[in-house]
Amino acid sequence: MEPLGVPNFAHSQFPACRPPRENLNLARQSYEAGDYAYLAVLTAQRSYAQAHLAWLNAVEQLWLATAQFEGLLLSNSLSDI
Repeated sequence: MEPLGVPNFAHSQFPACRPPRENLNLARQSYEAGDYAYLAVLTAQRSYAQAHLAWLNAVEQLWLATAQFEGLLLSNSLSDI
């Protein structure tokens, strides 16, 4: 079960994850055209990997918070009956 709107929310609310991928693609294209050194491609790859890891950590925190919240909603829910 996915928390409500995780994929849509993550991609729409964190557009900062898109530029590293675009930078990586542009760096690769520029390298293939002979305009960039390979070090620029490696730097773009590292930036993309760091941004993607940060996004994954944020999704993990979202899942953990969702599980904790759902657990709080269910704890002692039958004690009043």
